[in-house]
Amino acid sequence: MKALRNWQFSERTATGFRLEVENRHSLQISVLENALLRVSLLKDGVYRLARTWAIAPEEDARNLTCPLRTIQSS
Repeated sequence: MKALRNWQFSERTATGFRLEVENRHSLQISVLENALLRVSLLKDGVYRLARTWAIAPEEDARNLTCPLRTIQSS
């Protein structure tokens, strides 16, 4: 496993933000709930597999409220 050290802010999304990593990969952070985030690392900007997985303890993931957050840049 290689450490990904070079990154820069790429864009804001409706639920979070995206970082460009090593000038070719994409790291996406999305807010699903107040204490639940989705972190996705896309190698060369695409998912490596055509499938994914998720954990939604004690409730159905369809009920996520996806609260809006303010992202500040400095």
